[in-house]
Amino acid sequence: MFIGIYYSQLGKNEKTIVSVCYNYAEAFTQRFGSLKCYHLRPNGFTDNDPPHMCEKLTCEVVSFAYDFIKKQEATETV
Repeated sequence: MFIGIYYSQLGKNEKTIVSVCYNYAEAFTQRFGSLKCYHLRPNGFTDNDPPHMCEKLTCEVVSFAYDFIKKQEATETV
């Protein structure tokens, strides 16, 4: 969702935004194995889960998204 909003604010057209979002989803799936939370967190959700259980994954995903956007922007300006 962020990528769509970000590229919209940059003034990109819908075709470009959709393409970048699909590319991100594909790259994300290749890196993390899935887009679905229940695959990314195979033990599911229980009332006994410790706090911040997904913190490490969240940090990795944020870093991945940052790198993806930077690479995307670099290829657009070339």
